[in-house]
Amino acid sequence: MEYRVFPAIGIARIGNSPDFFVGPESKGSRGRDLGAGGETEVHDFKDAAFRVKKQSARFHLYERATAAEPFIPAALPAGATVRWTVRVANKKDGIIRPNSPPNAGTIPGLRPTLDPARTNRIIDSGNIAISGAEVDGKFLDGTHVGSAVRLGELRTDAQGRLLVLGANGVSKSNPVTALPVPPLSRNDDFYNNVNWYDDVCDGPVSAEVVDSAGNVIATASGAWVIVAPPDFTPGSESVTSLYDIIQQVAVSQGWLPKPNTTSFTRDIYPLLRRARSLRWSHGRKNPVTGIVSSEQNWSDIGDDYSTLASTAASQATLRAMQFGFVRQVETLLRQYRLTEVQVDHLRRWAAGTFESDWVGVPGTTGVSPDGLTEAALRGTAGQGFFPGIEGGRILTDPTIYRMSFDFRIDPTKLSPGDVTALMAQPWQADFFKCDDDWWPSQRPDIAPQLDGSFRMWARIGTRDGNSSAPPAQRISHQELVDHAMQLGIVTPRIIDGVAVCVEEGRDTNAVGG
Repeated sequence: MEYRVFPAIGIARIGNSPDFFVGPESKGSRGRDLGAGGETEVHDFKDAAFRVKKQSARFHLYERATAAEPFIPAALPAGATVRWTVRVANKKDGIIRPNSPPNAGTIPGLRPTLDPARTNRIIDSGNIAISGAEVDGKFLDGTHVGSAVRLGELRTDAQGRLLVLGANGVSKSNPVTALPVPPLSRNDDFYNNVNWYDDVCDGPVSAEVVDSAGNVIATASGAWVIVAPPDFTPGSESVTSLYDIIQQVAVSQGWLPKPNTTSFTRDIYPLLRRARSLRWSHGRKNPVTGIVSSEQNWSDIGDDYSTLASTAASQATLRAMQFGFVRQVETLLRQYRLTEVQVDHLRRWAAGTFESDWVGVPGTTGVSPDGLTEAALRGTAGQGFFPGIEGGRILTDPTIYRMSFDFRIDPTKLSPGDVTALMAQPWQADFFKCDDDWWPSQRPDIAPQLDGSFRMWARIGTRDGNSSAPPAQRISHQELVDHAMQLGIVTPRIIDGVAVCVEEGRDTNAVGG
């Protein structure tokens, strides 16, 4: 019997609330709340006290008898249980950090290099094991220069599946110092703030099947977990996700076949939907009028999918125009490139050489092994690697993946903390510096209001994240460290029968209206 853990890469997120939800596990889902009455689709991303809920990554054990069979949920022998083991680390302050994030290029430049003089700044949980059903209280703890740092918690659900929760979103300097001011000074860095740490992390997840005496019956192919910053705009999606990036690596290496046909429902509709969703989060403030508006290009992307799915020559002009609107993501957002696979699909669509298979908006699918991996990675930002949100260019390195390929990181090729080591230090500094045209799918530039207007998302009192504003009118790094969790979340809602997004959960007592 062969056992594997899915998703191959799971995404958890930090939050300052004790509440959590399980991250997306199937297409069409944004995550699930676990309640006494069962699981329901997540509705609120903050709690009643305006605190950000944690996103948990849930790991499942699957089995198959032979390589010719599909994986199915593991049915363990009588008396057997799954022993899960997780080890995560945060290496940001313990490596030799370059002056800026790594560019695409030679593979060695994508890997973190440990600084022998700063090993006491690597926050490492060590191996933490958990087994059984509905168990909690297994914490992922480490130290930074002797100070205790929590990186997360392990739990299990009623079926004994592993839940990895992120930590509380704490970013500090050790010894205690303030981030540099004023906010636009040369020394106000988003990437190299020495002695600062945060609680994002990553590392391997392993599973063993053990009998009632604790003897190992079988070992599963393990997975990897990334604990990332919060997603402050779950109603917007990145046009290119980490799933697309890793898929392109596999196609380029010949591990997956290059797609030579295009389905409108499978390949084109998601690109249109994701690009159109950026209308809720990407825009700017007019420096003269002070009016905040959404980037018009995203609203120009149509949602008459029946017409857009037509192969008719009479719709060629429409398809070509919409093709251009989607590809504008490469100019409107910084350092952004669609993958070759995505561009090939768009070109076949524009040319009318695609499968017109539209029968309506797809519903939420069921949970499947490969679907768990795809759902987890589809909720991430896969471009603008400067350095990125959940993971950076290291994920474009083909040497880190396990063969045969199924998006699985090889734990013999990477160490805990390697995926997040070259991310911003701390993550809030990146959210401050990259205030427009970078990652609106996770860090919104603008925040839609109930009355249909927009405001700047990163606003505290009378200051905001308008890149055109004078320095005295802009928020600082330190203010985002102190208040990021109190800002609003751009949340999907149905209002008067229309799907919209609105800013919710903003703690106005702490950061103003």
